[in-house]
Amino acid sequence: MSITTKVKKTGRLFQATTDLGRDKTNHQEAIGKIQPDTIYQGRLLNAYDYSKRSQMVEYSRAEWGVFRGYELEEFHADLSLVRAK
Repeated sequence: MSITTKVKKTGRLFQATTDLGRDKTNHQEAIGKIQPDTIYQGRLLNAYDYSKRSQMVEYSRAEWGVFRGYELEEFHADLSLVRAK
């Protein structure tokens, strides 16, 4: 499971896959709502925007990212992330 968010500072999409807790001592799946003081790690995509008409987002690169919840903006959309060829 994961939580798809946007990084507030850059607008890049971030797929939070792991909840590390407040001090990186917790390692569990990221589920539910983003908590401001929690640290999340996952895939930072080179995708910035998506069309609300098309629920598919193409990206060509994914990097590992780590963010606190307050750095992320959660949004609710049924997106399919597709690696561009």
